[in-house]
Amino acid sequence: MEANVASSKSARPSDLNELLDLVEKYQHKFKLDTKAYNALMYGLAQNGRSSQAQHLYDTVFRHATCKPDIATFTHLILAYIND
Repeated sequence: MEANVASSKSARPSDLNELLDLVEKYQHKFKLDTKAYNALMYGLAQNGRSSQAQHLYDTVFRHATCKPDIATFTHLILAYIND
């Protein structure tokens, strides 16, 4: 399963949970780029899952695994709006 699945309208909450678990578990073994993490954040934002979006931001972007861009912050704000 790829991270872009999270941004699909067909993504189910269980898909998001599975992706988050995979990212958490294997974050140090594989490297996703900013676009992939943004896709995951978008999926979380669409479902109003602000705490998970914030956690993803904190673990990936705040600690410089990837450099955030305008989409990163837009998705983070959208997650809080939809929560």
